[in-house]
Amino acid sequence: MSSFTIALTAVAPFVIYIMFGVMSRKVGWADEGTLHRFNAIVFQCFFPVMMFSNMYHAGEGTGLNASVVIFIYLGVFALIGVMMALMTRVLWDNAKRGVFVQAVYRSNIVLFALPMMTNVYGEGARAMATMVIGTVVPLYNVMAVVVLEYYNGSKPEALTLLKKIVTNPLIIGILTGFLFRLLQIPLASSIDDVVTAIADMSTPLALFILGGTLNFGSAKEHAPILARGLVIKMTLVPLAAYALAYAAGYSAVERFLILIVFATPVATSSFPMAENMGGDGALAGEFVVTSTLVSLLTLFIFIFTLNVAGLM
Repeated sequence: MSSFTIALTAVAPFVIYIMFGVMSRKVGWADEGTLHRFNAIVFQCFFPVMMFSNMYHAGEGTGLNASVVIFIYLGVFALIGVMMALMTRVLWDNAKRGVFVQAVYRSNIVLFALPMMTNVYGEGARAMATMVIGTVVPLYNVMAVVVLEYYNGSKPEALTLLKKIVTNPLIIGILTGFLFRLLQIPLASSIDDVVTAIADMSTPLALFILGGTLNFGSAKEHAPILARGLVIKMTLVPLAAYALAYAAGYSAVERFLILIVFATPVATSSFPMAENMGGDGALAGEFVVTSTLVSLLTLFIFIFTLNVAGLM
């Protein structure tokens, strides 16, 4: 029951926010045009503040094994390489290719890793998860820019691509937060409270907009793509990552952290990023929604199985 409660506690808010957006669209509180404009605002304004806040407030002295971060980085690069190679054979639409690749490697560790690590292993593990977020989220966002730009048809030169990476709103938020931490620039409590409040609003607002703009008709059309992506993302990748972490000799808490990084649903921010960078926004949103719902079952199975096997 405790394992089920952990998964339910992490996933239920996502479902509520999304359904609130669906209801708002159905009853006419917001039209599609308004929601799409707000989606751009979330991407340009709210998510950068959230990234800044996460980096600025990241804990110190976590005792995190640096090789865990290297393991995750190598895993992300491997996934991207394999998925991009497969895309030439299984999908013909570049807007969908970029979204598929992003969905497989990019997880919602910002919202899932912290509560799950804390509930299972306590506050010390929460600090470890925070530092992983601070180092892995920048990689997610940089590679999302690279992948989406590659598939949008422009194929920019290195300098052009670098400019797009460093001017990406999420990257700016992360780098600014890192700079404030590095230089030990304090925020006045009143300003810090505002930054935290805006950061806390970001994901609920993005999920609300996602629910309002979700096209269930296209979800049916995309069912085969979603099914393939979810099998890879929610089962095959986490199993492979955990098996490799076990073979590498990582501790139980490190293995669980690696599992959560690869087993959690598709990152919410992948939806506005895809929509604003030439990807298939509808498919990206459907990956977020369906992976969030499916994760309630898959995370429960993973946690329950590890408990029964004495691996936690």
